[in-house]
Amino acid sequence: MRSAFLFLLFWGCFDAYAQVQITAEESVINAEKARLNRRSAEDHIVAGFRIFIGMRSNRADAIVLKQEVDEKLDSMYSAQIIYDEPNFKVYVGAYPTNNEADAAMAEIRKYYSNAKKIRMPIPFKREE
Repeated sequence: MRSAFLFLLFWGCFDAYAQVQITAEESVINAEKARLNRRSAEDHIVAGFRIFIGMRSNRADAIVLKQEVDEKLDSMYSAQIIYDEPNFKVYVGAYPTNNEADAAMAEIRKYYSNAKKIRMPIPFKREE
């Protein structure tokens, strides 16, 4: 009799445990979906490449070089100035892969033979 009682008690607890369902509130689910969407839409920093064109010791000269690069390369590649103390460096592009950087280098070297491919952190947007 005692073993039957223990068996029924055990069976009842197991049955109750098996029937418990965890339900999250809809607001929690929506908040988690929004967080995942924000995360996938943001830029991430990855190890990529930029093409180094040149450096100048003051901002005005660097801006002149950047404008010259933009004129020569038209709108194919956009130049940007990055301050790396104590110099202003002019780079072209942000390439996540070596192959993309090599393809750009071939075009850029037509105008700037001293251009160098530099590995550095770049912003990269994930595609869904």
